[in-house]
Amino acid sequence: SCQQKIAHACPMRSAPTFTAVVLIGFLLAYQFTTNPFLPDTEKQLNHKWQEKGTIPQSKFEEIWPTLQDKLCPNYDPRYQLGSRLFMAARREMNITDWKLEGGNEEWFYYGYFIEPAIFYGHSRNKKASFEYVRIWKAANSQILLWLEKNFHKANAADITSSNSTPCYFTAIRDPISHFLSGYNEVETRSNNGKWWVSDEVKKLSYMKKGRQSVGSTERFNMYVHDLLTASNFHPWWLHMHTNSMSRILPILKNEGKKLDGYLSSIENITSTLLPFINTTCPGILNSTEAHSKMEVMGQHTSSKDPFNTYAAAKNVWKENGPTARALCALHAMDYACWRDLPDGVPQLCQDVYSSDMFLDTVKFSELIGMD
Repeated sequence: SCQQKIAHACPMRSAPTFTAVVLIGFLLAYQFTTNPFLPDTEKQLNHKWQEKGTIPQSKFEEIWPTLQDKLCPNYDPRYQLGSRLFMAARREMNITDWKLEGGNEEWFYYGYFIEPAIFYGHSRNKKASFEYVRIWKAANSQILLWLEKNFHKANAADITSSNSTPCYFTAIRDPISHFLSGYNEVETRSNNGKWWVSDEVKKLSYMKKGRQSVGSTERFNMYVHDLLTASNFHPWWLHMHTNSMSRILPILKNEGKKLDGYLSSIENITSTLLPFINTTCPGILNSTEAHSKMEVMGQHTSSKDPFNTYAAAKNVWKENGPTARALCALHAMDYACWRDLPDGVPQLCQDVYSSDMFLDTVKFSELIGMD
């Protein structure tokens, strides 16, 4: 499974002291008596914790395992629930008036990022095969260039006709970081004069702010607002850079495929990718073969943040305001699916997911009864 073959695991939390456990138990006992959940919901949650023989240390720890399993059971995201997450994000930004007729929600949570979406390859002796599923803004160019340099490129027909069962893998990063980096890519490409921007896209609120607004926090806020409200947002391919990373999982399932593993961080990827592949896909790397050392490759112009758009997006996130909270709501699916992120779920997102407003909007009590 992905969890067994993961390259980076979340750090273990230190055990609380006896005094802390007693205090927490008292507080939680009080919390359960004043819990905003419906009685049946409360009983089901309490029963689950009693079975585990542990006491949740926060409301987030109380509800998150259940919410995680309902949003993304066994790495199979229920992308149809995306409309509820969009609604939760709108409520965080106090958006009450919109006419979203397009498919922003499903488009955000379902599909590949690019065609060809998969790099097909063989080991040098052609006895083992693999499929790398590409995700934009998760070291895709870096990984792709290295694979092309070190492996025999194949195609879908070659993989199907070979005797080996292909190994499926990808690389991801923290979901919020992925969105911020994706926004920077969108702005860099749409403002460097090299990419065509349609008249429909120019009608979006963030675009109508004009070139003078590029690099401002206000423009990033409007970008998120447009994603949540504008039907003309989703057809433009550049906007896909900010889509949910877990969108690849349901389409893989529909094609009869499933990841054997994923690299849970792109930090230090030049030193972590090879050990990850060796562990996840035995036989792909033959220890007797000299594969080239991975160098830094495929850097985009956006990596230098030429328009200050990455910095602006990061500043909005650091403010912990309505837009940042909306981003948490949007990425609940990602945090539910990718369970081995080194830093886990950010504290702000923990606060959002355990809030009454979020739980009410996603109909948490209804989700609990879902198989």
